[in-house]
This record gives sequence, C-alpha cells and structure tokens, in this order.
Amino acid sequence: MDHPSAADVQSVLNQGFQLEAQGWKGKEGVAVLNLPTHEAWYRSVAEVAEDQRWLRLSALYLNERLIAFRYDLEYQGRRHGLISTYDEGPDVALSTGSLLLESALEQSVADGVDSYEFGYGAHPWKYDWTSKERLVYDLLILGSGLPGQVVAAARRFHGGLRRRAR
Repeated sequence: MDHPSAADVQSVLNQGFQLEAQGWKGKEGVAVLNLPTHEAWYRSVAEVAEDQRWLRLSALYLNERLIAFRYDLEYQGRRHGLISTYDEGPDVALSTGSLLLESALEQSVADGVDSYEFGYGAHPWKYDWTSKERLVYDLLILGSGLPGQVVAAARRFHGGLRRRAR
C-alpha cells in the first residue's frame, strides 16, 4: 500500500468518492459526492494535506478495479480516519475494507504513528480493532453579531424538531 504520487492524488480521490457513492452511503445520501460542500472541503483539505505531507490515501485494487479506499490524515503522531469505503458488490467476496484497514494500521506502526483515530461514533466494527475509547467533543463558537444569532437560533429550532420527532 503506497500513497499515490502527487500527480495521482486527484484520480485516486475521484475513484474513492465514486466507490463510496455506489454503496450504502450513496443510497443514504451521505456520500461525499451527495454533498457538494463536503466534496469541496475534502478536496481542499487533500490539497493542503498533500503539500504538508499529512495526506494518507490508501487504495486496494483487483484487476485495476478499486475495491476499497481510505482517506486518512496523519499529524503529530496520530493517524485520523476520515473516509473509508469498499465495494459492496456480490462479486467481491473478501472483506476488502478490513484488509485495507489492516494494511493502513501496519503502515502506521511502520511509520511510528502513536495512535489511529477511528473517528466519530461507537460503531461495533471498531471494537474488532481496539477496546480503547476516547471522548471527542465538537465545539462551535458563534459570534454575537446577527450571523451568529441566526445560526444559533436555527440550531435551537432544529434541535427542538429532532427532540419532538423521537
């Protein structure tokens, strides 16, 4: 598993985002390609991270066909998993996502990385790889001007709707 050359980064990103959109994330509308602002963000982060040598793209191919993809960032001794996806088609019988994750973890150890951060959510598959957890907090700071007040009000309204929907 080698990180693609700088010239190939955009091609690998395109393939990875397409693969993600073809699976359950695409059907649920949460794949990067379903959300144009997310796509722009991930592409711009990739550009900066590639320049800074933080970007870690992993790709697993079978007969020149992408079957698993990971988008990670490595910074200050930690590798952060941001996007992972795999071919969900019936013709791929292997656990390709797990194979690629194992390879990324092995590479992280070889590179001297202190920890691999799986990201948000207590998904059961994560406990196949670790029993350790760390709390992660989101912090949103809004200004006291009109734009900040509008965002705060919208968030309160949306939160109230979510509570009533339960």
